[in-house]
Amino acid sequence: MQIVIRKYEPKDEKSVNKINKLTLEINFSSIYGIFHRNYPDLFLVAENRTSKEIVGFVLVAITKKFEQNDSGLIYAIGIHPKYQNKGIGKQLVNKVIENLKKRNIKSLYLHVKETNQKAINFYSNLGFEIIEHIKKFYSWGEGAYRMRLSI
Repeated sequence: MQIVIRKYEPKDEKSVNKINKLTLEINFSSIYGIFHRNYPDLFLVAENRTSKEIVGFVLVAITKKFEQNDSGLIYAIGIHPKYQNKGIGKQLVNKVIENLKKRNIKSLYLHVKETNQKAINFYSNLGFEIIEHIKKFYSWGEGAYRMRLSI
């Protein structure tokens, strides 16, 4: 199966929302438009080249929350369960890194639930490092790890 990583388009909303609901505890649908307008090169989808099915997405913003200079922040990444463990998440993150480099951004951050060992391993294998444990990060009281990748 060949995957194409491309910019999100409004016609992708239904597919992205389905993947969001299947894979994440937080529904990000209310901010798709904001990311599409403000960070079009950082709101990406993974599309099956043959079927044109959207099989994954990543939402990334630019922020000054963590450093004096701009850095990237992954808000969400979701891969349809049928397509997980096939390298699609890695392709999405690599394309984000490529696009951040074009913006001269040197760091990429994310938050991951402290109990989500699968995601922690995924990000660690991509070179992210845990830099902080934040208790009660999520609205439901669960803690998170802040992770950082130097790019």
